[in-house]
Amino acid sequence: MGSSTYSNEASATTVFAAPTQLTAAPLSDTRIDLTWTHNSASETAYRLERKTGASGTWDEIATLEPNVTTYSDTGLAAPVTYVYRVRAANPAGYSGYSNEASATTLILVTATAGANGNISPTTVQVVHGATTSFTVTPEVGYSASVSGCGGTLSGTTYTTGPITAACAVSASFT
Repeated sequence: MGSSTYSNEASATTVFAAPTQLTAAPLSDTRIDLTWTHNSASETAYRLERKTGASGTWDEIATLEPNVTTYSDTGLAAPVTYVYRVRAANPAGYSGYSNEASATTLILVTATAGANGNISPTTVQVVHGATTSFTVTPEVGYSASVSGCGGTLSGTTYTTGPITAACAVSASFT
C-alpha cells in the first residue's frame, strides 16, 4: 500500500451557543426589564439590541459582562412597543441571536382630589388599552363629581375608559 499526498488544509470556527428564552416585562412608563438564559461558557460579553416597533431599526443599546442574564432598559417613552434581542460575543465573533422579545411601556394615570374628600390610588400604571379603577371617598355630607380618562362613576368606584395615553382623573366634592 502506498501513501498519498496530503490533502488541502481545512479550518473550522466553533460557534458558541446563543442565549435563549429572552423575555421582556414592562415595569413602568419608562422601564422594561429583560431576562435570558445563559448558554455559553466562552462568551466575554453580551450585546443587547433594541428596535422600536416591528419595523424599527436595530440599535445596540448595551454591552454587558459575561454571565449576566438580566438588564433594565430605562429612560423609555410611553406607550411605545420595544423589541429586543441579545447575542453572546467573544474575540472569535458572535453567537446567533436569541429569540426576539417585545414589551410596551406602561401608561401613567394620575388622580387628584379637591377639598372634602379623597381618591385612591393617586397614580396607576396600566398597559395600553386597559382600564383602571379608583376609589372615591367624599367626607360626610359631601358628594363626589369625577372626570377624566373617559371614565364613569358608579357608587364610590370611578372606572376609566380604555387608556391609550397618559391622562388624569380629577375628583371634586360639593
